[in-house]
Amino acid sequence: MNIQELKEKLKQAMELKEYEQIEDIWLNLMELLPEDLVLFYSIADWLGKHKEKERAATLLLFLTEHFKKKNDFHKVLEILKKAAFFNLQDTDLRQELINCYQVLLSGHPQKEELISSGIKEKKDLAEILATFDHYLDFNIGQYFYRPEWGVGKIIDCYPLKKKRVVIDFEKKERHEMSIDAACEVLTKLDSNHFLVVKLTDMTRLKNMAPIELILFLLKSINQPLTPQKIRSYLQGIIPEEEWLSWWNKISLEMTKDGRVSSRGNPRTYLWCNQEEAENNLVIRFDKALPQEKMELAKEACEKGFPVKSQFLEALFELGSQSMANNPSLAIEIFLFVQDMKDEDFTEKCEAIIKTCEDLPDLLAKIQRPKYQLQTLKIIKTALAKIWPEIYVSLFFSLSGVRLLGTIIDELEQEKLDVITTRLYQLPQEYPEKFLLVCKKSFRNGLKLNLSEYELLSTLLKLLEKNETRVLRDQIKAFLLEDNLLRTHLSPTQLNIFCETLLQSGSLKPTERNKIRALTTKELRRNRPKKEENKHIHFYAIQENIDARRQELTHIMETQIPANIKEIAHARSYGDLRENFEYKSAKEQQKLLYAKLVKLRAQLAQIKVIRPEDITTERVNIGTKVKLKSLNEGVIKEYTLLGPWESDPDKGIISYLTAIGCSLFTKRVGDKVTISEAEWEIIGIDKGIEMK
Repeated sequence: MNIQELKEKLKQAMELKEYEQIEDIWLNLMELLPEDLVLFYSIADWLGKHKEKERAATLLLFLTEHFKKKNDFHKVLEILKKAAFFNLQDTDLRQELINCYQVLLSGHPQKEELISSGIKEKKDLAEILATFDHYLDFNIGQYFYRPEWGVGKIIDCYPLKKKRVVIDFEKKERHEMSIDAACEVLTKLDSNHFLVVKLTDMTRLKNMAPIELILFLLKSINQPLTPQKIRSYLQGIIPEEEWLSWWNKISLEMTKDGRVSSRGNPRTYLWCNQEEAENNLVIRFDKALPQEKMELAKEACEKGFPVKSQFLEALFELGSQSMANNPSLAIEIFLFVQDMKDEDFTEKCEAIIKTCEDLPDLLAKIQRPKYQLQTLKIIKTALAKIWPEIYVSLFFSLSGVRLLGTIIDELEQEKLDVITTRLYQLPQEYPEKFLLVCKKSFRNGLKLNLSEYELLSTLLKLLEKNETRVLRDQIKAFLLEDNLLRTHLSPTQLNIFCETLLQSGSLKPTERNKIRALTTKELRRNRPKKEENKHIHFYAIQENIDARRQELTHIMETQIPANIKEIAHARSYGDLRENFEYKSAKEQQKLLYAKLVKLRAQLAQIKVIRPEDITTERVNIGTKVKLKSLNEGVIKEYTLLGPWESDPDKGIISYLTAIGCSLFTKRVGDKVTISEAEWEIIGIDKGIEMK
């Protein structure tokens, strides 16, 4: 699958909110476009807006590995900052930042003190990142500029206590100033900036060709310069006595070079790569696939490049050639050119539709949702007598919320009843479509031939049976919308519905609380008390916590990168439908990611079981309980620890097991029932000793 196909697949996955598919596409794009941070950041931002911030942070951490191999730790830091925006509490992210700053602050005399006083002390991460930007900017050896003092180089830095720097400027040596003042009045310079090179390597500038020297200057300064200003910058490089003849020659050459823009009176000069950009666009257009050609033509139109007319003519010719063998592409091209040139090509599209034998396939292969919708409208006018039957067929053949929603909005009640009846009879076959129709009914007042209780009850069954996490989340989010259930169900129906919903194993604690808030006092009085005793932490001993963290690191740094290579290798074998190696590698990828998410979730709420924290007044996590059978006098001992320590053969059980829950918070002398037998607690001791 090429890059453009992946991007179109990504758009569709985002429309359907298929988060697992988005993860797969992300990993594939990492192989093909690891440097395209703008693309990855846009995906991460989209995930963040859809309440998938932890997923966004995790995927961004994967991305850092490419830049670590290139030793580009400035890019690594940029990505980590983006990840921190989504998950400030992530301990793994904090450690990654420590490692990155260890590299970037290499040579800084107060490196260890800076890191220890910031990230390692677990201060607010957002505040730390803002502060460390100053540390990186004001490191020894960094160059700055102030017009009246010239270029300066930091020779001493005291960022912690004094918050001051000492800078050697060209016209002011060993000048000491506060970091705050430096931020306001100084301009940071890259080591390859014209002014820095002029200070450190004048010979390099003198040996440059005149036009390259001018381009280097204009690109570094990056603002319009008058001839007088250019002369002042080139002082010492171009001898004063040669300046006039040199300038007359170079100014003529600049007018012919597309990289230099001149304007105004008095004349100013600015570096500009517009022509180069247009030339590169032409080269890319000639080699591009049809879908990519449309993107490049759009770019040319937006930038106002003269080549846009040439691109649109070439596309129109391609569309005309594709009408017979690739009608979907032809329609998409005609509609695209119509947008760009403000001309009407509806008749050409209607001609294709009237001769098409497979309209669902035609629409499915149109890659841009916008043009799918336009084609849907053209079908209605081109096939005016039979369009309702076609729309019903298209509804069950296609996907896409906007496309299916438009079909529903256009249909009359009779055809709409055909759709809803079939969906109600086969909800498991069309779960996404059934959810869409429910949303249309409850949110937009769409009239259906089913009662509200029938719709909601069917959704509840889908929630219990469906294994797709994305769809489960969508159903839950819909059912928990404010006042939805309370408005459309009677009190009795509401109680029954919520009681059934509470038995679902897919609910989060916050979702359970929201459902309980909907029920009547009678239901709240009769609900199981066990639901209210959920542990908010995940308990384990330090040794097992360290082992799980090592396991997490191994998955992220070794197993997942190796799996990505396996997928790429397996893909090279060809047909993915019969490719066992590819399917096996993709299945392993899902297992690895599921394990990664579970480990990260557990470690995020981990609490260490420490011997010094254990009390023996009641049965608690970390205690050893001695029990005596009231019937036979048998003595048993159980030690309550976390799930990671569980070893029933040694009498070590998890506090989350049925036995653990029945013993929890009991005292010596209390009676408990275990496996239908009565036992008395006769002793409580510490289950782990201090080392």
